[in-house]
Amino acid sequence: MNRSAHTAGVDAVGRRRSSRLARVGVTLVVLFFSGCTSRHESGDDSVTNRSGSPSVSAIVKATYLGLPVEKARSAHVVADHSAVGFMAAQAVPRRLWVGGTDRLSWIDPDDESVRHVDSKPGVGLFVDGGSLYRAAYAAGDVARYDVSGSHPREVARVRAPSPLYVSAGPGGVWVTDHDGGRLVRFEPNTLARRGTVQLGPRSGSSHALSGMARFGDHRLWVMSERDQRLYEIDTESGRAVGRVQLDARPTDQLVRDGAHLWVMLSRDENQDRADLELVDAASRRVVTGVVVHDDAPAPEDPDLVGCPPVVIRGEVWVPVDEYLVHLDAAHGWSPDRVIALPVPGLVARHAIVAFGSVWIDGVILNGARPRERIVRVPLDDLD
Repeated sequence: MNRSAHTAGVDAVGRRRSSRLARVGVTLVVLFFSGCTSRHESGDDSVTNRSGSPSVSAIVKATYLGLPVEKARSAHVVADHSAVGFMAAQAVPRRLWVGGTDRLSWIDPDDESVRHVDSKPGVGLFVDGGSLYRAAYAAGDVARYDVSGSHPREVARVRAPSPLYVSAGPGGVWVTDHDGGRLVRFEPNTLARRGTVQLGPRSGSSHALSGMARFGDHRLWVMSERDQRLYEIDTESGRAVGRVQLDARPTDQLVRDGAHLWVMLSRDENQDRADLELVDAASRRVVTGVVVHDDAPAPEDPDLVGCPPVVIRGEVWVPVDEYLVHLDAAHGWSPDRVIALPVPGLVARHAIVAFGSVWIDGVILNGARPRERIVRVPLDDLD
């Protein structure tokens, strides 16, 4: 769900057929040069004020997945902010970080103004204390920012093989090699390389490593698309200590839900089967599969379809198409509630729960050109 900056955007075009994220990154570069995005362009650490636009009114379908569709009461588009990247929350100071193909930004959750830190590429983000780690796939590097004060700044940047997802903790900073299947460990401050673990085949027709999820200080789960497995990593020894065979190719992010993991499956390769699989981390087995998309035709680019679930107050919600779908744990995780988002034609790609809201990044596909939007849904809308 993403890639580089203006120069890295050229690289993204060259890798267009090799990465779903690169394709989305090209979309943003096209939008930027055509003037279709309304972003403030005055330089680093600039501010974009909220546009004041009310929620987009939409004609809500009567049913989705055979369930009645509710309208979100106060959900709205944040600012007119366009982003091609992941999001990460920082508790102090309060910031919602947004990675991008041509900039790093953060949203103030109180007034929804957007501040731009720099114009460098990097879509993968992870906040650990006063540090923000950022992975730039097309540029081939990883950076650390000091975000502890009022003026975030870059303090280290090193080369890395096709880095996409990043995670940090007591065992160091871990970055996935999206093309070569390596999990690379870095020292947290200087980003000096500490080691590499090969997970799955080095080459193949699909991508290699994607999302990660931490279990405490010393366990890290990593998704391998190429051999359709999850790998459990001991972050002290740096070795794989367990694995789970999935029923189809996984894709993108991995989400922890207590003692379980939610895994997205590739919809374009798996149209007649589940969209998600639930994995028990302790027993290392697949518990069940869940279908969360309706029978409506998929967008022209099927890699844009799908968003990992979010866990809200112990409840599981899945952003899918232009809806939020609730899964009923008491009845085999079957969908039992659907809420429409206020953006017609939105394809949700990434979501995060922070600051009393669900923040959903998606692409609007019902216009002449795709448009990126971040939608904010207050948790009270889901009561």
